[in-house]
Amino acid sequence: MSVANFARRCLPSIVLALLSLSCGGGSSMTNTASNTAPATPPPGSSSPGTGSGGGSSPSGGSPSSAATYVYVASSISPSAPVVGFRLDASAPSIAELAGSPFGKPTTGRGSLVVNRNFVYIAVQNDPITTTILAMRADASSGGLTEVGETTFTSFGAALVRDPSGHNLYAILSGGNIASFIINSDGTLSSAGPPLHLADGIAAAAMSPNGQTGYAITETQLSSDPRGPSSLAIVLLHRDPNSGTLSLSRQVSSDRAFQLKIDPTGKYLVAVKDDFKHFLVYRINDSTGELTAVAGSPFVSAGNLPAPDFTRPFDFSPDGRFVYAVNTNGVNERPASIWVFALDANSGTLTQIQTFDLPPGSNYFNVAVENSLMILIANANDSRITLIRRDPNTGQLSAGGNPLGGYRGLQEIGVMHF
Repeated sequence: MSVANFARRCLPSIVLALLSLSCGGGSSMTNTASNTAPATPPPGSSSPGTGSGGGSSPSGGSPSSAATYVYVASSISPSAPVVGFRLDASAPSIAELAGSPFGKPTTGRGSLVVNRNFVYIAVQNDPITTTILAMRADASSGGLTEVGETTFTSFGAALVRDPSGHNLYAILSGGNIASFIINSDGTLSSAGPPLHLADGIAAAAMSPNGQTGYAITETQLSSDPRGPSSLAIVLLHRDPNSGTLSLSRQVSSDRAFQLKIDPTGKYLVAVKDDFKHFLVYRINDSTGELTAVAGSPFVSAGNLPAPDFTRPFDFSPDGRFVYAVNTNGVNERPASIWVFALDANSGTLTQIQTFDLPPGSNYFNVAVENSLMILIANANDSRITLIRRDPNTGQLSAGGNPLGGYRGLQEIGVMHF
């Protein structure tokens, strides 16, 4: 059975809408790379804010800021595609912004990332074309104003942001990745023709070093699109001038479904295709080669009283902890978050806490901030839950009351001014 078919059995329908990107029923998860302000902004650009999207936080934690905004993609159609909130981490509390939701009504949407003071969301126009909407955030109100649109041929797209902030990448149908240059006004320019990797791409992430990236490719082994497939992790090289990607070589034949690079760039963590283990690799900063750390794979989800599966996961902003959100997809059963300490020297994972979530909490997206976790739950009865996080110990504790009354909330991005 292909990893995509396993996912169809185990993942919520709201996530499965993003799995249709690859050719022949292969899987294509959304970007999970960290989004941080570029160390050197593109020429002519300003950097008034730092952003995190796809469930990751700025490296080093939440900065002292006048305002923190949370933007979430909405799948309700037709409606404006982005719901915006103001976050008070000290309370903690979260409230919807005036004028939200933002953007013109669209028929389909999915992947969202934040870059500096801009929000990007991929909206599917029809079975043939997809558009990336670029919107600028107002520092005082958090309101979004559209600044540009980029349309291309693809059945949906999953967005991947380069940590330097100079480029945006889109995983397209048919196993392709498109490269875009982020201009100083937030608009996008094509950096060249898409790169073809395989029949499908399950996930991709860019390294903080700005030189390399990794993708999980899926190749069908028969003419049956729902038949068996092979998975591999491949190394990508990034052109330092244009940001375009090129395929280097395969660096692992392990079967993985999601992957992220820790904020320090030393380790790559992937979810094994059984959705119950973490694969952890040390990254050679010079060559990009991956070496499995001692003890890998590590158990990430339990079996009692019924099998659980790891869905979203994220690093703490400093890279010292990993958070796995586990559920079996049955709303009546409590989900849980397994908290792991990541050893900076060896790369080994040690579970330090199991934090239980209430029944009916079918969580499928997460962002980890310095003192908080932000969880998105349930496609049809969406709500946002805040959980306190001790940045020193990594331990979780109860936070504010969930903010509910929404439908179809999906990907999350956090912006600090």
